[in-house]
Amino acid sequence: MVRLYENWPMALADRLGLRRGGHVLYRIRKNTAPAELVARSNGCDVRTIGEIWIGSLYDRLIDVPSAQGSPPLVVDIGANCGYFAVYMASRYPGAEILCFEPEGENRALAEVNLTLNAVKAELRPEAVVVGQRGFVTLNLSDDPRLHTTVTAEDAGSHGIDTRRYSGRSTQVRAVDINDAIAPISARRPIDLLKIDVEGIDLDLVSALSPANLLNIGCIVAETEGAETGTTIAHLERNGFSVLEDAHLLFAHRTRSSTDC
Repeated sequence: MVRLYENWPMALADRLGLRRGGHVLYRIRKNTAPAELVARSNGCDVRTIGEIWIGSLYDRLIDVPSAQGSPPLVVDIGANCGYFAVYMASRYPGAEILCFEPEGENRALAEVNLTLNAVKAELRPEAVVVGQRGFVTLNLSDDPRLHTTVTAEDAGSHGIDTRRYSGRSTQVRAVDINDAIAPISARRPIDLLKIDVEGIDLDLVSALSPANLLNIGCIVAETEGAETGTTIAHLERNGFSVLEDAHLLFAHRTRSSTDC
């Protein structure tokens, strides 16, 4: 934390749960991927920041060589408070970023963080799902990282803990994964598709059509500890090389001009 944050004592206190209420501003040191990030004093948001900047959660196996010639296109499904989008913009200046975040408070913070760091990104309010349109129920957690469209009854089959459910829910707009991706990839290839939607990540990847997969260079998705064989087989049939690391699935296209 000392190496990452200019204001590390506050970050440490927040991580230990010694701060409660209100918001804090984290200042990322310039020798990493400099940024200023607004977070809630809940002990949760700082964990997400730490995973991305300290733990290099996505960094180890993601590389977008197309950024060497032109800024990449990044699609972030489950953008939370915008921390991943800000990180990608700092790593790949000029990146075109499209974010989906259905929960209102998270989305409001994402808008603040994108604006604060001068990140040009489109922020959309839909929950990305499989085979549904209109509205879906978003089950809310006391931990704002863990909201999910998976019902408590189906939690076990999706590899998620029922203790995350608070009993509260809200209705949010929904878009099918292929309906979301098709107009984006038709305009230009997607260099990186990141999926973090708490429970249906692998469902989304498995539902991607061959036509959409053809225009995606790299995919990273959470596995939630679920069985990955079907998803991996689907990706490999469509020209991807796949590996797993730290509850993440990383796929890169092996027969494409946009390898990662």
